[in-house]
Amino acid sequence: MGLNLATFYSEVGPGENLLFHYTSFETAKDKIIENNSLRFSPLSNSSDYVEESNFFVKCGVPICQDIHERINSEIQKFIKICCFASEASSMEDDYLPGMMLSRMWCQYAGNQRGVCLVFDKAKLLSNIREQIDAAHVEMQRVKYSQVPHIANNTSSASITLSKTPEDQLQVESNQFPTLFRHPILQNIIFSKMKDFRDEKECRIAIYDPIEGYSMYDYKDALKAIVLGAKISLEESVVKTFAEKGILIYQMKIIATRSITETNFLFPDHDPHYELVKIPNPIDKINL
Repeated sequence: MGLNLATFYSEVGPGENLLFHYTSFETAKDKIIENNSLRFSPLSNSSDYVEESNFFVKCGVPICQDIHERINSEIQKFIKICCFASEASSMEDDYLPGMMLSRMWCQYAGNQRGVCLVFDKAKLLSNIREQIDAAHVEMQRVKYSQVPHIANNTSSASITLSKTPEDQLQVESNQFPTLFRHPILQNIIFSKMKDFRDEKECRIAIYDPIEGYSMYDYKDALKAIVLGAKISLEESVVKTFAEKGILIYQMKIIATRSITETNFLFPDHDPHYELVKIPNPIDKINL
């Protein structure tokens, strides 16, 4: 029998207060949970080709080439992101629970052979900000559009930065760290092509002037783990997560699409999945 979603949210927290990180089983077990940390990747590693493209720098002085290269390099290497799915209001027309996004299970979690890690949004952001200058951390839901670029802003006395020559951003040459807070760059960081809108993404972005990936301790922000429907429930698999004190659930794919033959989880949506809670084997041992 599937778990009513209201029960899930009462145990884990309201959907709008949660973030959902889809990944492979191996990555969740051996890297994220084993090390109690999340990896932040350079913006250039994004799956959206627009975000991988070079930034352009224009300026009105002849000595700006070195500055151009430095700013471009710093943006590509030192602005890093960690990505999640999110829930908005259940009143939205395209609302789906954050752990039930088919595209995310297919693209990031091994077609139901991976997992969805459920984090407390406020705790996660607070915990990350304890480990880095809070001014260099920002969390926003991603905006989707066909042309995810912002505005024109030019000046002959300062450097202009842009994704394309048409979308320009002013920045003082010696104040790159403050660039992270610039609203235009923030908009670039938190926008993607419309093709990705099914991901319902919320991302945490940081400015971290260390090359490569950056790891940050999520501390007590992990609330639950949802196993994919195709993961075999061997006791060792469950114990891997239960030992960390994590609530464990599993997706179940409903074969029929007849509402009368399924556990109807939420109104106005075709119920492809149901959710079941996995008993904690450690609790049995302790009895």
